[in-house]
Amino acid sequence: MKNIQIILNAILSKDIFDYILINKLFRVVGASEGVERFLDDPLVTGDDIFIHLPELVGSEVEIEAVFEDREVQLALETIRKKDHYVNLTVEHFDADTALILFHNITAITLARQGILQKSNEATLLHTMLQKIIDAQSALLVVVDREGKVEFANQQFYRHFGEEAPELYRFVDEELSDYSALCDYLDGREMHVTIGDDTFLLQGTRVEATHILFTLAKVTRIVQENHHLLEEIQYDPLTGTYRKKTFDAKVIEWLENGDAFVLVVADVDNFKRINDTYGHATGDRVLSEFAALLKQKLPSDGLVARWGGEEFILALRMDDHETAQKYADVLRQQIASHTFSVVGSLTVSMGFTWRSFCHCETLDTVLLRADKALYAAKKQGKNRVVIFPPPPCDEMCTSEDTVTTDD
Repeated sequence: MKNIQIILNAILSKDIFDYILINKLFRVVGASEGVERFLDDPLVTGDDIFIHLPELVGSEVEIEAVFEDREVQLALETIRKKDHYVNLTVEHFDADTALILFHNITAITLARQGILQKSNEATLLHTMLQKIIDAQSALLVVVDREGKVEFANQQFYRHFGEEAPELYRFVDEELSDYSALCDYLDGREMHVTIGDDTFLLQGTRVEATHILFTLAKVTRIVQENHHLLEEIQYDPLTGTYRKKTFDAKVIEWLENGDAFVLVVADVDNFKRINDTYGHATGDRVLSEFAALLKQKLPSDGLVARWGGEEFILALRMDDHETAQKYADVLRQQIASHTFSVVGSLTVSMGFTWRSFCHCETLDTVLLRADKALYAAKKQGKNRVVIFPPPPCDEMCTSEDTVTTDD
């Protein structure tokens, strides 16, 4: 009976959830498959969230704060939704999206009430334990010290069948048993792919006798997260990085002490293309130009759209001569390429590299590359101009600044 009580408490402590994603207009942009069991009406993308969750009315200011600060949360406890009791939590997902988590506590509440009302605690705990784990949307399984399944919920058997899988094989082929898997997880949650689904796996030791594993199905939220991440990171027209994402990656190179060069590339006379052929053709040219840059980019290189017809490349290399040859060959390849509708065009480039001066920042590197690009335009376009780093003492006393906004 003691072991059953311990397992029960372990399961009651797990944070298993369904979810709804909303934007800053409080409109639904996504949801888990099981969330509609808590709602009176079908959930449709674009719905006003307050139609489905009137309990949040009056909390608009608190929800807006969630978008701005990932540390802020809004929690509503023991909310009755249809035939269920849930705890609601509104959490930060990203700057434009909030995550509303539904923690189903119906079975937990009823089980606790039932336990208090019954005298035969051992039998009741065993029965209630099975009811609780069957009520969870996540897959739950409890194994004993020999790795034998002692409890599993209906969702677990529905997904895997009666033959319990060796979960540890999906995490690391070198793991030999469930005890080793629990040690490997070490209290962490880990994404694991089993078949076509992605789960958030966690293992919890229940004293020395049992291990509880939870597998929260997050296939859909992982896919949505990937989609949202792509929207945040990439320029929709060209498929290159947005400037802010590019900056973050290059700053990481700086902090890690990696050598790299920057190349700023600007399409020559691009305004003439827009004026002559229209902006739709101009967009097509930029998309084709970006495709060329990505095609010729080294595997560990980065390319971003800085703005308009201007792009920036980062190459992680310390051989400046080789990098300069790469930039000039790229310039020639663009000049010899035949673009749709407009035919040929040329590009001007500014070239520099990071120094290892303690005053060096991304802004100082960008400023040099931008100055080099300006010189290339002034000297007649269709060329690469190099602007090497100045001596460290000169860099540290310079008052030059550069704007790096997207």
